[in-house]
Amino acid sequence: MKTIVRVAWSNNKKNKTRSILIMAAVFLSSVLLTVICTFASWLLRSEKANADYNYGSHYGTFRDVKESQLREIRRHGEFSKIGLMAQAGIFKMEGRVSFLALDQGAREFSHIDRRFSEGSYPQKEDEIAAQREFFEKNGYEDLKVGDTVTLEYRRDLQQKYEPRAFTVSGILKSPEDAQEQQVFLVCASNELIQAQYEPKEAAYTVAFRLGEDVAITYDNAEDVIRELAKSCGIEETKVSVNGRYLLYTLNTGAETLVSAGVIGFMVILFSVMIIYNIFQVGIVQNIREYGKIRALGATKKQMRRLIYQEGLSLAVCSIPPGVVTGAFLSWASALWIMRQGNIVSGEERIMVNVLSLQ
Repeated sequence: MKTIVRVAWSNNKKNKTRSILIMAAVFLSSVLLTVICTFASWLLRSEKANADYNYGSHYGTFRDVKESQLREIRRHGEFSKIGLMAQAGIFKMEGRVSFLALDQGAREFSHIDRRFSEGSYPQKEDEIAAQREFFEKNGYEDLKVGDTVTLEYRRDLQQKYEPRAFTVSGILKSPEDAQEQQVFLVCASNELIQAQYEPKEAAYTVAFRLGEDVAITYDNAEDVIRELAKSCGIEETKVSVNGRYLLYTLNTGAETLVSAGVIGFMVILFSVMIIYNIFQVGIVQNIREYGKIRALGATKKQMRRLIYQEGLSLAVCSIPPGVVTGAFLSWASALWIMRQGNIVSGEERIMVNVLSLQ
């Protein structure tokens, strides 16, 4: 055995160019596979840890829900929690403005209270909260919580714009590109909705979660939610499933597991084929040396051991550095992505360890 090891090392030293090329190829393959595995694992765990904040912790929403349908939803025991959102009116200005009133449940689903840099969510009829860029767009610079602003406002499309005074209850954090995108979120209180609309006039967007006794997985979530909507008298076109959140929080079904297994198998097969072909080329290039050793009386078993030992010695020198380099690249890439994401969104996300074995 020692003789075979010495001969293997001697062959590798003798064919330096071939050995260097093989080691470089194995090193790069190790780096690539390590990056793919560790980065994919980090991405899944990071998305799962931040899923409720990124996508909201609701299973789905029903749009344009009337009072009678809302009573039916509350009657169904499958819904463990609901939250209500309603359009609070329209402002006269350039850009896209979402003027919404959220109840406590909707605020918890959307984590809206975490988005305040100053003040708090509106509680009174005349209070609003928005990004600072929204107020600047309407001519109010250096605004403070408690200040009063006068905006051109109407309840709906049937009304005319009229000046209306609002008190600023809070300032929302702004994404980095808020001014360029011209997309603004303005929050109102439920008191404003109740003052402006009769119960029969109000139309809500209902966000919801389902109870633990509901047999739901990611694969059947859409069917389960649409069936519940039908039983509450809600049209299928008004049903939205929070698929991204469900993907990272619900148990995966057979279809998802099979898909993940196929992808994992293909990655492993691809890596084996690359490394095998690299060694095969090296063996062909060194065929004359093997022929001489065979002529000296080496058995087929000894030849297999020799080739295996040559490959093992090159792999030992190439794979560990490749794994370490790949892990470092994954860590650096993940850290950069998280920092850029925090800068763009203006929020701090939960940082997940890239090299965790969980």
